[in-house]
Amino acid sequence: DGDVILPISRAAGDDLRGFYAQGGGDGGAPVNAAILPCPLPGEFIATPRSREPRARDGRAASLLCVGTIDPRKNQLPLVEALARLRRDGEADGISLAIAGSSKAFPEYAAEVAQRIRDLPNVTFVDHVDDAALQELYARCDFTVYASYEEGFGLPVMESLWNARPCLCHHAGAIAEAAAEGGCLMVDMRDADALRAGILRLARDHDLYRRLAQEAVSRPIKTWNEYAVEVAGILAQRMGRPMPRVQKLAAAGPPSLLARLAQPAAIYAGLRRRARELSFFRGG
Repeated sequence: DGDVILPISRAAGDDLRGFYAQGGGDGGAPVNAAILPCPLPGEFIATPRSREPRARDGRAASLLCVGTIDPRKNQLPLVEALARLRRDGEADGISLAIAGSSKAFPEYAAEVAQRIRDLPNVTFVDHVDDAALQELYARCDFTVYASYEEGFGLPVMESLWNARPCLCHHAGAIAEAAAEGGCLMVDMRDADALRAGILRLARDHDLYRRLAQEAVSRPIKTWNEYAVEVAGILAQRMGRPMPRVQKLAAAGPPSLLARLAQPAAIYAGLRRRARELSFFRGG
């Protein structure tokens, strides 16, 4: 019964069109549904955006990888890349912290933990809260988002929000999130490409400074802007005037609930407005 589908990235929209074209779902795509990508915002309302590039000198580089410990998140090739750097005598001063929950894939998490036992420059931090995560961002020089398949790629945006360049995948929604600057993109399925990318960001200070400056200066969509965009799409589909979207607070306490509160309020407001526009039938 859907009238419009709003994928969270252009890549997700392309995937959805391909899925329906192959007869996916219950009988294919909704007959009258328009697929209109509306990429998610990259704003993290619990913390102010950092606008100060991190200064670096020397060979030391502290890396951070944030994400659920999951085969798709690709932590094992990342650990392998660090192992190859150490084997080749190029890991001097390079350290990596992996932060994320190990509950979803315990066997994979156990394999990751086993591999890093032999790497003194790699640590794993399980179940970090918001405050601890912010401390990790503050201590790192750049992040590595090793995932190769996402619908959006939120950790890329979180890294940029915290003024940290991000080494990430070169295709799909992740590359889409990275395209406006602050990121070095490689094939995350290739441990040698990952190794080379880490070494470039760790040792090439000119490259690092350029990406760090891009991270703090590039535009990042806010939740308010996203709300206006969604409301505009709904109004246009109905041939109605653009509804008024109330601007919500741009900051809040550093908690997961605070992160969720603003989007939830926006969605609730949009749903009320959509009902006024007779966008949702029934309910």
